[in-house]
Amino acid sequence: MSPPLKRREAPSEPLKRAIGLCVRAVAGDGEVQVAYGPGKPELDGKSVLLPEPSRVPSPREIAVVRGWADSLALTAACHDGRVHRKLAPPAGQARAVFEAVERARVEALGANRMAGMAENLNAKTEDQFSHGRFAHVTKREDAPLEEALALIMRERLTGRPPPATAAGLVDAWKPWIDQRASSLLAKLDRAADNQEKFGRALRDLLKQLELAEELVEAETEQSEEDGEEEPAGGEEETQDSEEGSEGQDRPQEQEAEDGEAGDATDMAEQATPDEFETDMEGDEEASTPEPWRPNPSVLDDPERFGYKVFTRAFDEEVEADQLST
Repeated sequence: MSPPLKRREAPSEPLKRAIGLCVRAVAGDGEVQVAYGPGKPELDGKSVLLPEPSRVPSPREIAVVRGWADSLALTAACHDGRVHRKLAPPAGQARAVFEAVERARVEALGANRMAGMAENLNAKTEDQFSHGRFAHVTKREDAPLEEALALIMRERLTGRPPPATAAGLVDAWKPWIDQRASSLLAKLDRAADNQEKFGRALRDLLKQLELAEELVEAETEQSEEDGEEEPAGGEEETQDSEEGSEGQDRPQEQEAEDGEAGDATDMAEQATPDEFETDMEGDEEASTPEPWRPNPSVLDDPERFGYKVFTRAFDEEVEADQLST
C-alpha cells in the first residue's frame, strides 16, 4: 500500500502563522488565539478574528490584514475593558462616538512608536473608506459623526491626514467641532497615554457637542461584588430542596432505566440477520473517506500564481558527480 500523499500548504499559511505570532507579541499575551474568516474583524476576550487572506494575497491585501491584526493586538495591550465599561455612555450615538475615538487613541499609540505598524494601520484605514461614499459629502446629515471625529483625532495624534476617500466626511464636521470644542480636543491630545483621563475628557467633549447629558459612571465593580454575595440561608435551603427532589426522582429514574433495558432486549430478539447486515453496510459507507482533492503549489506552476521568471540567462544544470562534497 502506497503511503498517503502529503498535502502542500497554501502560500498564505506562513503569512497567517507569522501574523498570529505578531499579534501575541504586540498584545503581550501568549494565550491569544488568532483565527481567520468572514465577518467583521474583532477581539473577543483572548480570541482575535481577522479577514481571511486569499490564497496568494497581494501586497495591499497583506498590509490590510496586518493593519487589522495590529489594531486588535493594540486593543488587547492598551485598552482596559473595565475602565471602558465604567466611562462609556450606555448606548446611541454618544457610545458610537466614544468607542470610535477610543479606537483612534489605541491605534495612535502603536503608530507613533512603530513606523511599520503605522503603515499597516494606514492601509487598514484607507481600505475602510475605499468605497468612496464619503469622498464628496457636504452635509453633516450624510456623514457619520463617529467616523469623522475618529479621523480628526487620528490626525491630531499621528499627523496623518484622512484618506482622500474620506475627505468630505471630515470637512463636513470639522468646522462645527472646532467651533464648539477646540479646547477639549487639545485636552484629549494631552491625555492620549492614559485611558481613564482620555475617557473623562471624551465624556466632556460629548456633553459639549450636546451628544449626551450628565453621564453617570457605571459602578461595574460594585455590581459584580453584589452579584457574587448570596445569603447563607438561601444556599442551605437550596441544598435541602435539591436533596429532597433527588430522593423523589430516584424510583422514577430506576423504573425508566428498567423499561428502556427491557425494550432494548425485545428489539434485539426480534431483529433479523438481514437487518444487522444492512446496518453494517450503512456504517461502512458512512466511514468511507472523501476523495482526495489536489492542492497545487506555487512551485509546481509558478506562472499560475502570478510568478514570472525575470531571466533564464544564468540557469545552469550540473550533474551529480560534478557537485563538490
